[in-house]
Amino acid sequence: MIGGLFRMKYFSAICVAALLAAAPAAASAATAVVNVTMDLTQSGFAPTGFTYAQGSPSFSPSTISVDLAEGDTLDFTIDFLGLQQLTLTNPNMIWGLIYATSSSNVTGTGTLSLLDTGGNVILASGPKTDTEGAVHFGQYFYGPDFAGGLPSSLTFGGLHYVGTVDDYVDPATTSRTYTVAGLVIDSGANSYSVAAGVPEPAAWTVMLLGMVGLGAALRSARRRSTMLAA
Repeated sequence: MIGGLFRMKYFSAICVAALLAAAPAAASAATAVVNVTMDLTQSGFAPTGFTYAQGSPSFSPSTISVDLAEGDTLDFTIDFLGLQQLTLTNPNMIWGLIYATSSSNVTGTGTLSLLDTGGNVILASGPKTDTEGAVHFGQYFYGPDFAGGLPSSLTFGGLHYVGTVDDYVDPATTSRTYTVAGLVIDSGANSYSVAAGVPEPAAWTVMLLGMVGLGAALRSARRRSTMLAA
């Protein structure tokens, strides 16, 4: 009797182990890193409320190729070209996003940070979860999504969005490909201005050191020329 029970338990353990071995391994989540540069002078931003820019000629590269499956994370940075800065008056919504090649409602959770020209965070949202439709991914961020809201005048030199694909609502969709970057702004009338930007203090230091070094090199070259001539 005891031997029979032992054999049954042993047989059951073998069956469970076999089933676990045969089961497909769960796919591990991945992080897709996308970095694009945006030329604000080519963005087509108009001095009216809701406006957007996507692909060429605003963005470089003009196209991307990113596969995002359920559970994957998008690490998405938009750097404004050179030291360009965008100033918004009475901003309502800021949306950095990427466009897909197919349509499917998607639920995601993400955060958005606004950057200065040196890539430092000047304003960050809390995490936000929403379900959006059609051919894009990336949450809309409104004033209440930021601690203290959005200021009446906002100047920034880039954006950093990090978001996870929680679920493609259509059961037939578990992954899709994204090919174009975009930026959408909702702000007050006559609200946009683009500036070339002012270098950060660290950048000024590097440039000054470079100028000092160049001056020293030129003086040294002159001294060598004088000695050879003598």
